Amino acid sequence: MKFLGFKRKDGSVGVRNHVLILPSCACASETCRVVASQVLGTKNVIINVGCSDVTANTEMTQRVLTGFALNANVFGVVVIGLGCETVGHRELAEKIRMLSDKPVVSFGIQEEGGTIKTVALAVEAARKMVEEASKLQKVECDASDLFVAIECGGSDATSGIASNPAVGSMADKIYDLGGTTMMSETVEFIGAEHVLAKRGVTPEIHDQIIRICEEYEKHLALAGQDCRSGQPTPGNKVGGLSKKKVSVVSIREELVRFPRFSKKQRGQLRKVLSLWIRQGMTFLLSRVWSPGARRLWSSQPAEALRPAMR
Repeated sequence: MKFLGFKRKDGSVGVRNHVLILPSCACASETCRVVASQVLGTKNVIINVGCSDVTANTEMTQRVLTGFALNANVFGVVVIGLGCETVGHRELAEKIRMLSDKPVVSFGIQEEGGTIKTVALAVEAARKMVEEASKLQKVECDASDLFVAIECGGSDATSGIASNPAVGSMADKIYDLGGTTMMSETVEFIGAEHVLAKRGVTPEIHDQIIRICEEYEKHLALAGQDCRSGQPTPGNKVGGLSKKKVSVVSIREELVRFPRFSKKQRGQLRKVLSLWIRQGMTFLLSRVWSPGARRLWSSQPAEALRPAMR
């Protein structure tokens, strides 16, 4: 399987070609947002750290910010700092240069004479970088070059029967093709880590999943906190994240959010979903409603799908 991507000199492949406007501290985040809003082809990130940190936090902040810059979807980076932060803009820019050959420029708000002057300079630099980025052409790449990040969205009563199995199936396919998928928010394993661990392909992976949760719980316990009191979150429970919590009432509330369904259509769908839940069956809704056909489409049992994680 092939796809068109942007091949970087370090061998990584991006599917996008952005210029990143990167703050080195919280104080520069708004300035970066303003710059990005004025230059098409740029993206900015918002951070709330980088100032008055202890050494360990400073190192972690710099590592995370450098990771943004090294992302394969990034062509080049414009770094902006305030000038008095713990993670200096010059130091951050230099670290990015050491780890890649991407174009990098940096500005300090205090050094440049204030926010307005810094914005003007950064906008000019970003526009030149975007122009260079536009000259880069996509090339045919192998599916094994894919690196896909998976992020948790707002869970509801349909997550376990629709979106989660679909994303898991996609992850399996990418893995089979030699590619990579990465999950974030691993703390949200807590409460179901024993279920997820059973799907580990090796005993080592099983133990790693359990250990991630145990170590995080110990970390919070040092501060006298219990993460299981809020995980899964109350909203997820009310929304039907757990099969035991799903009810006809929660489904009715969920369906009201889909205005393109008529009252009759919502009623039909509610009856079908309620039947599945009462029978203890798990289904993947492949297609819910086709306005053209004016009928409910068939559904595909989730058992027909391969496990999301082996």
